[in-house]
Formats: sequence, C-alpha cells, structure tokens
Amino acid sequence: MEIQGVTAIDPRQTNVPPEWQSFPAYRVGPKDVMEFKVVRRGDPDPAPDRLGLVRNLWLDMEGSGYTVRDLVSGTMTRGWRLEAGDHLHLGRVAIDAVPQFITTLPDSNRPGVEVRRGALNLDADSRYEGDVGHFPAVGWNQDVQSLQAILHLPPG
Repeated sequence: MEIQGVTAIDPRQTNVPPEWQSFPAYRVGPKDVMEFKVVRRGDPDPAPDRLGLVRNLWLDMEGSGYTVRDLVSGTMTRGWRLEAGDHLHLGRVAIDAVPQFITTLPDSNRPGVEVRRGALNLDADSRYEGDVGHFPAVGWNQDVQSLQAILHLPPG
C-alpha cells in the first residue's frame, strides 16, 4: 500500500505521543486529499501446496474397475480447486464433513470441487474404470507430498 497526495514527515519531530513515533506520519492540509494506492494484494509467491493422500481401492469382482475412497489433507496456497484426473468419476465429495457440489468449468471437462480455505480435509468417493493394471497413483490434477494406497482385493 502506498500513500499519495500528502507529504510524509518524521514523527519524532512532532508532538505525537512517544508510543506512536514508530509509525509513519503525514502532513495533511485542509485541501489535501490522502489517497491509498494498492500496490500488491496477497502473497505474490505463495509456498507450494502441501497435500497428503490416503487412497483406498476396492477392485471389482470381475476386475473391470475400482471403487476409490480418497482422503486428501494438508494446505492449499496456490490453487483453489481440485479436479479429478482422467477416468476418475467423482461420486461424492465432502470437505470438513460438509458435502460439496461437484462442478465442471467451461474450459475443462474434468469434474472437481472448489476449495475455499487453505486447510484442506477432503473425503471423496469415486469410480475408476479403465485399464486396472495402469491406475494413476494420485488421480487428481494436484501433486501430493505423501501418498498411501491400500488395495482391497475381492475374495478368491
């Protein structure tokens, strides 16, 4: 934030209380207009997102796909949307145990959810149908710092 339209002065050379002398001071006349110019909003170079994923996969009896439950937790500082990867069909998503709308943006055909807070605690159920031998490790359009996967096989 920049202040324009008035003259900055040294607060130590004024009659302001001593506890205020560490703050900026300005000389403002009766016809002066003090303007506040926004130079930058927010953090221009935020730290990378730090997410962890715990993934449970249940292989279908006939081996044609997986039922997937993802638990994504951590902090998001750069992006405010999580989108599913190819072949992952979102069925239910909750953030902090609150169900979320699954949406698709006009410039993308991937379903996803908006993340409105930096701290993330997401629980998602989905289906993966495709080549079960080459399943994507993460399945989201987001990198993760830690990944744990548990594969549940059908009996027999």
